[in-house]
Amino acid sequence: MDFKGLNFSFSAKSSACPAKATFPSGTKFWTWDPTDVSDYTPQGITSFSFVDGGTPRELVLVSWYLEGQPSRISYLELDSNGDYQYGYAILVHRKDEVDDRGDGVVLHAGGLAFHANKLLVADTKVGILSFDAMNPQPPELNETLWRIFELDRFYLSKYVPDYFSFMDIAWTQQTDYTGSPLPPYLLTGMYVDKPLSATHIPAILGWQLDDDGPLRQPPLLNFLGDCPAGITGKIDFKYMQGVAVHNDTWYVSQSGYHHSIRQITGALCPPTLGDVPVDCSFGLEDLHIPKGGCCLRGLTEKDRFLFEIPI
Repeated sequence: MDFKGLNFSFSAKSSACPAKATFPSGTKFWTWDPTDVSDYTPQGITSFSFVDGGTPRELVLVSWYLEGQPSRISYLELDSNGDYQYGYAILVHRKDEVDDRGDGVVLHAGGLAFHANKLLVADTKVGILSFDAMNPQPPELNETLWRIFELDRFYLSKYVPDYFSFMDIAWTQQTDYTGSPLPPYLLTGMYVDKPLSATHIPAILGWQLDDDGPLRQPPLLNFLGDCPAGITGKIDFKYMQGVAVHNDTWYVSQSGYHHSIRQITGALCPPTLGDVPVDCSFGLEDLHIPKGGCCLRGLTEKDRFLFEIPI
């Protein structure tokens, strides 16, 4: 299996539910190939579908972080046995900024989204970078790593500080204050582990999209803006690692003392604890709901699981 010549030489095998964790019935699990590089940590997840020679295909994309090293992206595809076959490429800067090879992009890559044939990658303190993931490039002479070139940068931090720890596309139909339908928008959020302050507050924001990516303007929606008691009203949203929404139901992944995925129906504020369909202390990461809403996908940092919950 491959994607445009990028061979899927690794295999993520189907696995049982990890011990000392609670997931809903029907959840599927995969563990990464033991020959893969273990120093990297999985961070963000998204997916896209396309038709290849008349055959529909879906690829799942996962970002990986290692301090001081270029972030990498895994391309995964299910085989007939229910295992994921995958290969990976590193993120590199635009060719016009460096030499023809492109220097590696070093960032946490805590969240991914796929929109208009572009891969959007969260850059925590800057905003969002977009990459040409539809066209991974083979290694240059004397090199071994495939590359994905940067396309654009969105310096959204000038509107809100540090709100780019994770993200997903919200495909669910939402309405604005007039009741008019809104197109799909980009969800971003902020991971907070320190005491809350005026400059360090959990947030879940919605950004309007066009064919290039998020519009370079303030966010369209602030889903925690109505939390009562100001800053302290947001304490239940500390340690957020990922957020996804489908049919007015929110899924909030949290590490720290929460170590769970909460399911909240309706408005996020006033805060309600909601159901806890997942209890997992393995370092829950980003969440993703594919277009069509088949399932909720996510990752764990420790023991490195990929999971898929039917919704």
